[in-house]
Amino acid sequence: MDSSQEQQRKHFIMITAALPCAKPDNAGGRYVKWVSEAASKSYDVFIIAPDGPAAQRALKSGGVPRYRLLGRSAGRMASFWHRALTRLLSMVAPSLPPWRFVISLLRDRQALEAIRRANVIDLQWEEYGALIPMLRRFNPEAPVVCTFHDVLSQRYGRAARGATSHVARMRWAWAASTARRLERSIVRAADKVVLLSQKDADLLPAGTAEVRVVTPPLAAGMEHVDRSAPAPGEILFVGFLARWENEEGLLWFLADVWPRIKAAAPEARFRIAGLGVRSTTMEAAKLPDVELLGFVDDLEPLYERASVVVVPVRLGAGVKFKVVDALMAGVPLVTTTVGAEGIGDPSWFTGMHDDAQEFADAVLHILQEQGKADHRSAEVREKALRVYGGEQFTDAMCNVYGPLPLEGISKPEKGSM
Repeated sequence: MDSSQEQQRKHFIMITAALPCAKPDNAGGRYVKWVSEAASKSYDVFIIAPDGPAAQRALKSGGVPRYRLLGRSAGRMASFWHRALTRLLSMVAPSLPPWRFVISLLRDRQALEAIRRANVIDLQWEEYGALIPMLRRFNPEAPVVCTFHDVLSQRYGRAARGATSHVARMRWAWAASTARRLERSIVRAADKVVLLSQKDADLLPAGTAEVRVVTPPLAAGMEHVDRSAPAPGEILFVGFLARWENEEGLLWFLADVWPRIKAAAPEARFRIAGLGVRSTTMEAAKLPDVELLGFVDDLEPLYERASVVVVPVRLGAGVKFKVVDALMAGVPLVTTTVGAEGIGDPSWFTGMHDDAQEFADAVLHILQEQGKADHRSAEVREKALRVYGGEQFTDAMCNVYGPLPLEGISKPEKGSM
């Protein structure tokens, strides 16, 4: 590319909690990869993200566009004060991006120069929408797009209702209140707001921003999962367990649902795939025929073997990619009302229950009627593949960021989330 072409090429700045990389280990990372790939067809993409363990894992994976990492603490004392201030701010202002990242951004000449030159500023995750007033000062002309991976006011509100102590309930209620204020600010300050389901779009207050719903291209690469020989009695959970909603749901399943299944189906086995396993889950999983797999590089063999996938999430918000992945793979699925929201319609789910006994009964029914359940899931898979295909994502990206030659949306990463 000669210098004149370089000057004409537009600049796309993405400020994100997760670096796009070759093999993301969580759902949000998968989405930012798809967006950065789409933008790179027409734009010079530059990523600004907070440094930390997640960023370092992404760099090891490879495939990261040009980037700038900011805000990593250094030294033992800095680490102590960083943890203390981070904990305080997480209680007082939980909807804000990491404070150290914000300070580093204001001081970093390379990052600020990239923002000044940007033709599009793309903010991934609601928290980073708090940066819009500051970004406008450095670049008042570039359109700003903010993507809500989930709606924090709903996420925190559910946590408040599910809290078991008065202190926790008050903390989450305050978090929900601050998130609602941030959401009102974003829909007034951004040019466009992107959400991943109509359900989430309906949660936002009215504002001046153009609201777009983008359906992730989760079908890409899932067309050829072989479901001809599932393993009898094998139950699968896939999830990024460092995310507390996933951990809480899994702990509920292990404590209240799994014993009911095991009592009625002694041959049943439960396999848990996902990064971020903490000691609480390790202890809870010390049960007969429960296997913690940790991070799994290729999920397709697990989906091919599973008799049923369970997604027992009861908290959180947003579209659960792991639910859609199971539908794409054609595996009978049992989830909760929270797990199913924003995805298809109730007929897509073999079971959708919030009660432990009803959840267990739905799993047992699949194990007893495996052939019928597989046939029904194959029909649902065909519908889901059309909804979550690459072509509709191409159209959505063009509507959000302008005309982009988006041939070749990559297949979903095979690592567990």
